[in-house]
Amino acid sequence: MGETQVHASAALLIEHSSEPGSQFCISWDTVIFKVEDGLFRVPLHGFIQSSDVFAAMFSLPKGDESKQEDGTEGHSAANPIVLEGYLKEDFLALLKVLYPMFSDVMAGRFKMTKTEWISALKLSTVWGIHEIRQWAIKELSSSVSALTSLEKIEYGRAHKVSKWLVEGISAIVIEDGPEGLSARDLARKVGIETAYQIMTIRACRLGIPGLSVHGGGPHLSGNIGLIQCPSCSSTFFGDAPCWGCKRNVSVTDGSINVFFPTAPELRGDSNGDVKAWVKIDPSGMKCVKCAKHPPQPSHPPCSACGYIPPNDTAVLGGATGEGFIDRMVREAFKEEIDEYEMAGDIHVES
Repeated sequence: MGETQVHASAALLIEHSSEPGSQFCISWDTVIFKVEDGLFRVPLHGFIQSSDVFAAMFSLPKGDESKQEDGTEGHSAANPIVLEGYLKEDFLALLKVLYPMFSDVMAGRFKMTKTEWISALKLSTVWGIHEIRQWAIKELSSSVSALTSLEKIEYGRAHKVSKWLVEGISAIVIEDGPEGLSARDLARKVGIETAYQIMTIRACRLGIPGLSVHGGGPHLSGNIGLIQCPSCSSTFFGDAPCWGCKRNVSVTDGSINVFFPTAPELRGDSNGDVKAWVKIDPSGMKCVKCAKHPPQPSHPPCSACGYIPPNDTAVLGGATGEGFIDRMVREAFKEEIDEYEMAGDIHVES
């Protein structure tokens, strides 16, 4: 297969000149990369200035050029710097944004396709070109290059963009219904574990509002204030310290402080309403921090009316509220989101 040589335009490197009557001289400091079967002769400064990876590469001591048949690596087409494992179309997209045409920039005509921005994002993430990565995320987050929900999950994970992961999963949760993906299709698209988490959040949203997903099981979890007395419908528990870890288990702060090892049971009442019932004994409700039963005694009475449920069961209530799905998604995928943010995830304003 024949090789293709590509030249990119760029600003020139200006140096002082020692010649009489001349203040500056202009020089081209270029490097030749090989990607697949293509040769790319490009200005070196763009890679060094924008990428710590390439800055470190080109700061390494050079060997004895006299002992190299084709000179220093990257200085000739016979001895290019080979970038293994990358695609030409991705590299071309990166060059397009790294060295844009002057006329396009001046006229405000610089444009990239959605596919090109994805390519630029891919390589800028790998090579630590932070400004281009941020630019690509911003462009792909716009309505012009809008990503689908599944694309946000795919590219969010591939390129460590937590914002897209949360948005994509949240959108799929909301898309439940005739237009939404079935559980089987969802598992094929995003994986079994992610599909299970999404279906669990859907169940919380549609049937048991106010709950989240506790990653240890995964189990349903929420604030202890969601538990209502089956007799008087008041909040069953009051604020009290957990008897295991002694931290305050608040019914009013909205924090996720208890989880339910046993799934809630849906039961209809005499009015035809369906309610979710949970066990509130030590086997059915535990502190999210220490996994102990927060209240004492083992068969607690209602803090409002003193009623003691005969089967240690109470009703789950509460309302979704603004940001409910976002909060549930962040709780369910917390480890993954934290990993992306620790790896230098860039926050882009929507």
